Amino acid sequence: MNACMNVERLRAGAARLGRTLDASTLDRFATYFRLLSLWGHRINLTAHRDEHAVVTHHFLDSLVVVDTLPPLEPGRSVVDVGSGAGFPGMVIALLRPDLRVTLVERVQKKAAFLLTVSRELGVSVAVRACDVSKVEGPYDVAVSRAAFRPALWIPVGERLVAAGGWVFVMLGGRSPLPPPPAGFIEEVNKTYDVGGGARRILRWRRSPF
Repeated sequence: MNACMNVERLRAGAARLGRTLDASTLDRFATYFRLLSLWGHRINLTAHRDEHAVVTHHFLDSLVVVDTLPPLEPGRSVVDVGSGAGFPGMVIALLRPDLRVTLVERVQKKAAFLLTVSRELGVSVAVRACDVSKVEGPYDVAVSRAAFRPALWIPVGERLVAAGGWVFVMLGGRSPLPPPPAGFIEEVNKTYDVGGGARRILRWRRSPF
């Protein structure tokens, strides 16, 4: 992986999503990319390693999650399960520093990478280097981007969110759509394409009662 990132590609992609990234934020994404490149020579962080794929499949795809978050007051909590190289949880923490973000990653080397990214970017996150079975909620938002098939993720997310909280489900654009579990309502169901093919994001809210 080339250690340099074309920040214009990211800026333009974010603009197509209706988001403006300032120079400071773009610099932090460039640092993130550099760390992905450096650590990717030593551990298998992600299947997408070229600069274009990282921008589309990881950075921009994570931006979609950020822009699909419900209205959250400062201090509300988000858990990203199977965070891997930090997508989408690290990007959420970067763009929403008012939220309390926890990254759950059972692979110790990947968890070490997440701690390094947090330190280098000046982003505040909690990193849990354990299996999700060891994690207890409740969180306001639970998301997992690629670590589980939806059928396996849904009961995990359901366990982790508080009353009135949200579970995100991300899947391929043509994948069968799972129904929300009992006690949840569907608030968002949208298809999008940031350059890596059609994807779908669902946001389900648990009843507050």
